[in-house]
Amino acid sequence: MPELPEVETIARQLAPQLRGRLVERLTLLDPLLRGGRRPRLRGRRITEVSSAGKQVLLAFSPGPAAPRPIWRGACRSACAA
Repeated sequence: MPELPEVETIARQLAPQLRGRLVERLTLLDPLLRGGRRPRLRGRRITEVSSAGKQVLLAFSPGPAAPRPIWRGACRSACAA
């Protein structure tokens, strides 16, 4: 599990790259992140990237989602400007 400073660093680094982008495609590899539902984020804009505790928070227009940080592999965005 990442420590708080690393999560804050990740959120700060992702923010300028993701804020304002439009979600074209999203693949959730962990079914627990979905809470049994399929999120409908296609076509929504990322409005904010922040951190709370040990989670990176992504806010989408018009609603929030909180994926856990990915430590194995790479964070790949399929977003269009």
